[in-house]
Amino acid sequence: MKLKITQIRSTIGRKEDQKRTITALGLGKIRRTKIHDDNSVIRGMINKVSHLLSVEEFEEDMISDKKNESVSSQNEKNTEIEQAGFEDELESKINDSAKETTEQDNSEVIDKE
Repeated sequence: MKLKITQIRSTIGRKEDQKRTITALGLGKIRRTKIHDDNSVIRGMINKVSHLLSVEEFEEDMISDKKNESVSSQNEKNTEIEQAGFEDELESKINDSAKETTEQDNSEVIDKE
């Protein structure tokens, strides 16, 4: 299990040991968030400064699922972009070859006259 810890109140005017605890948790600014393993050491620090924090528990699977979803959606976007680029390139080649054919036809007409 993991803990998502967010600092919601300032350390201004707090005791020095509370400030050090916030720093040890990897926080220091309001709305800064860190994810920690759920163990007794982290729980003790949270209890000491609980009035300054917001804590959410979640399963580790949720993180890996979200990462996998974002990676797969990014791969899909990249594939779509590559396909669109290929289609544009193909279309421009077709247009170029059509222009060349038209120019050749025009030059043959001029030569016959």
